[in-house]
Amino acid sequence: MKIILLHGLYMHGIALIPLRNRLQEAGHDVLNLSYNTVFPDLDTLFAEMDAFIDAQPTAIVAHSMGGVITRVYLEADSEMSRFVEPVITLGTPHQAPKSPRFSAKSG
Repeated sequence: MKIILLHGLYMHGIALIPLRNRLQEAGHDVLNLSYNTVFPDLDTLFAEMDAFIDAQPTAIVAHSMGGVITRVYLEADSEMSRFVEPVITLGTPHQAPKSPRFSAKSG
């Protein structure tokens, strides 16, 4: 299975390398994304996610802010987002008010 990993606020993809390694050892194709958590470039991030998914079933595992970005990605409803299931979020503030910076209209 394809799996996308998204780290949390003030972190870097390096934090998820141990998880990435374990998933790869189990035979999964893993994309461990790093992004600027203060000013994320959602267009670029979403394009990387879409390219990796490539119309294949894909899971997303996201920590904290990575879960918020995942929610925005899914709400943007790209063609590739329809292949995402399941989504696992850890410590994501799903009940927090939406920030204009992370609206579905990125840019």
